Amino acid sequence: MRVKTHNILASLTAIALVAGILALTDRKKEETLPQTEEWCLISDRTTATVYNAVPSQCNEDCLHTASMYVIEPERIPEQRILAMERTFMAEYGVRYGDVVRIEGTGRYDGLWQVQDTMNKRFKGQHKIDLLVPNHIHHGKWQGVKVYIPANRIATETTKQFIKNI
Repeated sequence: MRVKTHNILASLTAIALVAGILALTDRKKEETLPQTEEWCLISDRTTATVYNAVPSQCNEDCLHTASMYVIEPERIPEQRILAMERTFMAEYGVRYGDVVRIEGTGRYDGLWQVQDTMNKRFKGQHKIDLLVPNHIHHGKWQGVKVYIPANRIATETTKQFIKNI
């Protein structure tokens, strides 16, 4: 009986975990992405641009991000994928799958999921790229604010990583 109960609890936990992951790609991003009441501003001098899932802006495998997240071209607006410059990520301990909040881009303001990194040529710059549908070709904003959940802090390991980049 104890084993059965344990198996049922394990199954329910797995279902809840899968449901939580699936909620991240639901159509109502603002309502389904993890919400937090406290956000920490990590930059108010970020440059944000847009990019498309095409080989000329990514690589040959343009439907997979650096984290191997699968881009669904017909669902790009709902997926809200963001690419972040590598040292910017490391400076604040941001990892693939983390959710950030951005302000200063107008209609693109809100919650985005970090699933990609920018080209190495942007090393040391506070830059982010917002994945948008292929029919949108232009978008650039200066002085964008980027927030992470307040409970996220850079670790010594992350700081050491920055020195080695």
